[in-house]
Amino acid sequence: LGRVAQLQLVALVRVQVLHVSGESVRVQVLHVSGESVRVQVLHVSGESVRVQVLHVSGESVRVQVLHVSGESVRVQVLHVSGESVRVQVLHVSGESVRVQVLHVSGESVRVQVLHLSGESVRVQVLHLSGESVRVQVLHLSGESVRVQVLHLSGESVRVQVLHLSGESVRVQVLHLSGESVRVQVLHLSGESVRVQVLHLSGESVRVQVLHLSGESVRVQVLHLSGESVRVQVLHLSGESVRVQVLHLSGESVRVQVLHLSGESVRVQVLHLSGESVRVQVLHLSGESVRVQVLHLSGESVRVQVLHVSGESVRV
Repeated sequence: LGRVAQLQLVALVRVQVLHVSGESVRVQVLHVSGESVRVQVLHVSGESVRVQVLHVSGESVRVQVLHVSGESVRVQVLHVSGESVRVQVLHVSGESVRVQVLHVSGESVRVQVLHLSGESVRVQVLHLSGESVRVQVLHLSGESVRVQVLHLSGESVRVQVLHLSGESVRVQVLHLSGESVRVQVLHLSGESVRVQVLHLSGESVRVQVLHLSGESVRVQVLHLSGESVRVQVLHLSGESVRVQVLHLSGESVRVQVLHLSGESVRVQVLHLSGESVRVQVLHLSGESVRVQVLHLSGESVRVQVLHVSGESVRV
């Protein structure tokens, strides 16, 4: 109890750990009220790194982890109220990276993960209310990348994933109310890409996927009300492309698919009311193209399909 009282009197918490070699590193910080929390961990070689921060009220939380080689990295941050949360993880080689952030109320959340080689990356962000959420993941080689963002109310959500080689990429965004959603995925080689966006109300949704080679691309967007939806998919070679957009009310829908070679392309758009629908598909070689558009009320519908060689086209 005496130590807890002393910690509450200290406005600022700083934790710095330099671990050159050996076993694991464990950092646990409970910050009830006061100013900011800073945790810096440099782990050169050894086993895993675990960082847990519980920040009840106060200012910002900053967690920086540099893991050169070794096992996995785990970062868990619970931020009840206060200012922003910043998590930066540089994982040079080793096993997986796990980042979990629960931000109840306050300002923005920023998560940056640089994973040079190793196993999978998992990022989970639960942002109940406040400002924007930014997630950036650079995964050079290794296994899969998983990003899950639940943003109940507040400003915009930005997710950027650069996956050079490895397994699949999965991005799931649930944005209940607020501003826009932006998802950008660059997947150079590897397995499939899956993007799911549920945007109940707010501004626009933008999804951009660049998949150079590998397996299939799947994009699902559910936009209940708000502004426009934009989906752009560039799939150079690999398997099929699937784009599904459900836009109940709001502004326009734009879907652009460039599929150079590979299997089939499927585009489904359900636009109940609002402005125009535009679907553009460029399919150079491969199998069939299927475009389905249901536009109940609103402005015009435009569907353009360029199918150079391959099987059938259905619009």
